[in-house]
Amino acid sequence: MTVDLYTKGVLTVIALSLALIAVRGFTPIGPALAQTAEPVNVRLCDEFFTRRCAEVSANGHLMVELAR
Repeated sequence: MTVDLYTKGVLTVIALSLALIAVRGFTPIGPALAQTAEPVNVRLCDEFFTRRCAEVSANGHLMVELAR
């Protein structure tokens, strides 16, 4: 009888502790903020070999130089 009461007491303490951890760690999911209001400036650069960056023409086209 004593061992059964001790086991139930220990399991109750463990269950209450796990419930407290689960409730305390719960946070509601907030809104996703994956996009800003303004465009992001991105530069394509070769830092290792030529130290040059890609250029964009006046009409917005990416100027690409193909090397062999």
